[in-house]
Amino acid sequence: MQFSGIKLNQVERHLILFVVYTGVLVLSYLLSYQIRWDFAVPQQYRGQLLGVWPAVTAVKLVSLWNFGQFASLLTYFSLPDMRRIALALLLPSAGLLGLWYGGVDPINTGLGGNPASVPRGVIIIDAMLSFAGVVFVRILFRMVRERDFRVAGLGGERKRVAIVGAGEVGARLGQELTNKPHMAREVVAF
Repeated sequence: MQFSGIKLNQVERHLILFVVYTGVLVLSYLLSYQIRWDFAVPQQYRGQLLGVWPAVTAVKLVSLWNFGQFASLLTYFSLPDMRRIALALLLPSAGLLGLWYGGVDPINTGLGGNPASVPRGVIIIDAMLSFAGVVFVRILFRMVRERDFRVAGLGGERKRVAIVGAGEVGARLGQELTNKPHMAREVVAF
């Protein structure tokens, strides 16, 4: 099945990204508790596990939104995009660590949903898993796009492409299209 023929409006696209990113972030948060305690979370942390994840996930989603991860070209994932994802997910984790180091006793706060009581190990593991998960999703989007181009290129028909801008980026794009014949694109003008 080719996904490149599917056209989504902006609202549908944002909704799909919201669902996918939410799934990744919730999974990473829940998995971080399991990894921290070797898949045997102590009873005293189980309530916290379920009480804090909505707030942590919401803050991370807002941060991803502010860093343009809902508006960028999803299938053109690059190192600058990865840097923005890292910053978007590092800031909420740094905020949680700041709450933790702010003098709140993580054991005697009741653990019922206080973000300041999330253990440091969970915060760090969650930051790493969130980053890896979101980057994996973006790479997956790119791989699907490139597979679609390969499938489209098997028919022998090459699409003619004009690149607007003959600067460094335009030259790199032209070179990439020329070096990847399976993408079935032929640069005809700059």
